[in-house]
Amino acid sequence: MIVFDLECINGHAFEGWFQDKQEMETQQEQGLLQCPVCDTTSVVQKLHPIAIRTSAPARHSETHQAHQAGQEAMAELTERVARFVEKISRMWGLPLPQKH
Repeated sequence: MIVFDLECINGHAFEGWFQDKQEMETQQEQGLLQCPVCDTTSVVQKLHPIAIRTSAPARHSETHQAHQAGQEAMAELTERVARFVEKISRMWGLPLPQKH
C-alpha cells in the first residue's frame, strides 16, 4: 500500500491509500477519487518538495572538512557569546558566570 496526499479543486487536502501509483491514476481517470469534504471529483495528487541532487555525492574528505569547519565555527561562536556575557556582566556590575 502507498499513501498519496491529494487535493481537490477547492483546496481541501486529504489522503488516499492505493495499491500503487497506477491504481491512483486509474481511479483519478475514471472519476472515482472524491473529496470527502465537498464531494468534487476534481482531485489531483499534491506535489511535495523533494531534495534533488545537483552534483556528485561529497567524498569522505569533503564531508570531514565541512564537519570540522562547522565545529570551528561553533567554537568561535561559543567564545564570542562568552565574551559578550562577560562584557554585559561587567557593564551592569553583575558577578561573572563561573566557568565549568
